[in-house]
Amino acid sequence: MWLTSVALATAAPGPATLEAPPGIALSTDAVPFTFSSPGTSFLDGCAPIELERREGALWVALPRVPCPTAVAATLVNESLTLSVPPPIPGEYRAVAAWGTECDPARPFALAGCKTLDLVRSTAFKVEAPAAKP
Repeated sequence: MWLTSVALATAAPGPATLEAPPGIALSTDAVPFTFSSPGTSFLDGCAPIELERREGALWVALPRVPCPTAVAATLVNESLTLSVPPPIPGEYRAVAAWGTECDPARPFALAGCKTLDLVRSTAFKVEAPAAKP
């Protein structure tokens, strides 16, 4: 997963959080997350949130959907709510790479961010909707 290699470049100035949805999400609904960071930060404009699925004791990154075109980094002023398409039932956590002092006109990977870091959400479950009787 490219997020891991990006995050190792340099440490960010303060903690960011990525809040998972409370309770159990349904596999028919988009899953919302709230990213919060101290001050102004930037996220990947194409795929700001990636998912990892629990496979036994391991967390396995889901394949990243490539962007058809370059998308500028997304500016976040303290907090932003984002969503991902509904995944199949299972246990997940979300991951976001974020940076500060980035060039907002360039894609995140090329934005020359001064600091970079990763933030992960707590684990959450996705279940299939109950069958109608």
